[in-house]
Amino acid sequence: MTELTIPTTVSSINDYAFSGCSGLTSVTLPVTTIGVYAFTSCSKLTSVTFTESLKSIDRDAFYSCPGLTSVYIPKSCTSIGYGAFGGCKMLLSIEVDPENENYASSDGVLFNKDFTTLVLCTTGKKGDYVIPESVTSIEKYAFFNCNDLTSISMPETLTTIGKRAFGYCYGLTSISIPESVINIDEEAFYDCGIKSIELPKTLYSIGREAFYRCGGLTSISIPESVKSIGYQAFCLCDKLTEVQCFMQEPCTADKTIFDSKIYENATLYVPAGTVSLYQATTPWNLFKNITDEPLLSGIEDVVADGVDAIDYTQPYEVYNLQGALVGQSTDGLAAGVYIVRQGEQSAKVAIR
Repeated sequence: MTELTIPTTVSSINDYAFSGCSGLTSVTLPVTTIGVYAFTSCSKLTSVTFTESLKSIDRDAFYSCPGLTSVYIPKSCTSIGYGAFGGCKMLLSIEVDPENENYASSDGVLFNKDFTTLVLCTTGKKGDYVIPESVTSIEKYAFFNCNDLTSISMPETLTTIGKRAFGYCYGLTSISIPESVINIDEEAFYDCGIKSIELPKTLYSIGREAFYRCGGLTSISIPESVKSIGYQAFCLCDKLTEVQCFMQEPCTADKTIFDSKIYENATLYVPAGTVSLYQATTPWNLFKNITDEPLLSGIEDVVADGVDAIDYTQPYEVYNLQGALVGQSTDGLAAGVYIVRQGEQSAKVAIR
């Protein structure tokens, strides 16, 4: 089937109705509702036209339609399910009628009307992306499968990161989560390309499978504020060699948060004087190597001028003068002298 004409007497398209119609190239939809996976995997679909009768597009309705390059949402549409256009590798733009009361768009990205929720980033977006300062919530699956994004800057207004929001973002190698975020939802960074991540010092919980199969991670620092870590949160993070816990009391966690390989080979760094407490608490006592010795930086040559040596817009690590890692940001640090490391560059900086 290459062409499809739907009469105006049809008000809804049910779930999976045209799923896998790989010959379909364009369609006009004079309907009110479009169901789950209604046009998923229509591999040659390049054009979709919605009329003013449209009220809702259900989740994943056009998932994995690689030929779509742009979508226009009419003013009548009041509901768009998560991932409605996810996995559309060539989709560069989602535009919304200015008179739509529920949604708006900017730079081709879909938001709610007041730009407080980022609903969906187009999968075809490349390079760096800065989330607007007004955004407080990232919808689940919002950046799902955005493989060509290499950098995402999150605003200090952000409080919520939804389920699988950054799943399968293989090009995203590092990310800093602002202090305003207290919960990381389940599977938020599922099978993501990140090699380093800065968790906020205010973080309360890490959801199940939050960093599942993030195979590039070599170390992780868990803030003192964390009270719970969900099932398999760091499972299949096979390159982890260092896990640093700043919690004076071990938080609640399932023994599956790490793989047996990590428990066997990685070193767990804990606060001074808490080794026996961690050794008596599951799952932390599964680590073969637990120490309260400082995690040293290995920095030998330190330049005097930190301003010129370090690009503070890019990820970096902060150590105290004893060489112990204290975080990935100078924000909120007590006054004193610290060592900042970024790649091969290092600098001694003073916080006043």
